[in-house]
Amino acid sequence: MVLPYATPPRPQPTVNVCYLGLTLLMTLLIPPSITKAQASAVYASEADLLNVALFGQTAKQWRDTQTGPDGNIRDHAALEQLVVLTNLESLNSVFIRQGLPQPERLATLNDIAITQLRTLLSANSAKRLK
Repeated sequence: MVLPYATPPRPQPTVNVCYLGLTLLMTLLIPPSITKAQASAVYASEADLLNVALFGQTAKQWRDTQTGPDGNIRDHAALEQLVVLTNLESLNSVFIRQGLPQPERLATLNDIAITQLRTLLSANSAKRLK
């Protein structure tokens, strides 16, 4: 039964992650480490900071490279990335309250994103093998 106030389901990722090898999956989903140039850049919004930490690029950079899909980078994220994004948002708010500067928050959030995605992807692949 669908309730009238229920939110519509999120679009599924464009890549069917069930059939990809773990190595390929990790290559596609785990962001690269932050470069010195990215760490020294000042981001206009916290959303951009989180996008760089998780996806390795801002939403505008992603839109500029995409010709096909509409929407934003988060609409096309895998479930594991969305889980990590939620965690990063919470941690970022803690880091802001602690007074950490933006470059330090970015580097820390990127390290956390890489670690969490590796863990989630490894756990999911082990579950699929059973």
